[in-house]
Amino acid sequence: MKEKKQIERQYLEIVRRALDDFPVGDIKDTDERPDFLVNSPECVLGLEITRIYRNAEPGSPPPQSQDAERDRVVERTQTLAENRGLCPLIADVYFDSQWTIGKQDRDSIAKSLVDLVAAHLPATDEHLTLENRHPLTAEFPPQVEAISMWRFKSLKSHLWQVGDAGIVNEDFAPELRRIIMDKNANVPVYRTRCDKCWLVIVADWRGPSAFFEISDRMSGESYETDFNRVYFLDGYSGHVVLLKTHATVNAPLTNNCTGAADPGVKWGHLFP
Repeated sequence: MKEKKQIERQYLEIVRRALDDFPVGDIKDTDERPDFLVNSPECVLGLEITRIYRNAEPGSPPPQSQDAERDRVVERTQTLAENRGLCPLIADVYFDSQWTIGKQDRDSIAKSLVDLVAAHLPATDEHLTLENRHPLTAEFPPQVEAISMWRFKSLKSHLWQVGDAGIVNEDFAPELRRIIMDKNANVPVYRTRCDKCWLVIVADWRGPSAFFEISDRMSGESYETDFNRVYFLDGYSGHVVLLKTHATVNAPLTNNCTGAADPGVKWGHLFP
């Protein structure tokens, strides 16, 4: 539960940095109803953070042995990064599925990754994705396609994970509607603790079931909701997207603590 809360806090930090009008105030962890409260002079804002996953295919085979080997490589890489005193990072390592990794490869891949990251650290409170292509190819272990890193001042320890390869879903409005409607049922409870409430839906890209990227075609979709705002966060690129929404009969929407009208669709990004 502690690790889950730490990850959610980093997603909140991404949203906070991406939005010019994010309220200034103390951020408090809660018992998850909603996940966080922001106490600003204008109001108390609640934030509920949830992740989106693709449904598993019926009868799909169990993960191959390479999954476990990649996990061991990343665990070894994190240990080396900690031992070398690198600043704490959230890092997702994406492997090339055409390469087979064996026990004998773990140390060499891990050392190459730590050398690569040490030479290309993101700035504080920034995100950086390195890809195995010119001019970085010579620095990459060939078994790795890319590494995506977040570096936050508030991060106290490393969190390295495997980012798997798979098909990216760009047409998933029904899945978003299902998540929003499920969370709508909790809004009356959330509002007993806050004046306004936002929902953040995260595609964390920590496995193929979480590969979601909003296409231009999806930007025209509108979602019925009781939340004041609904955001989609692409965990691979750092994009933060304000979804277009319309109010349910039960909850007329305002979009901020002063009651201004909802501006509609807004594309944000964590990095300039």
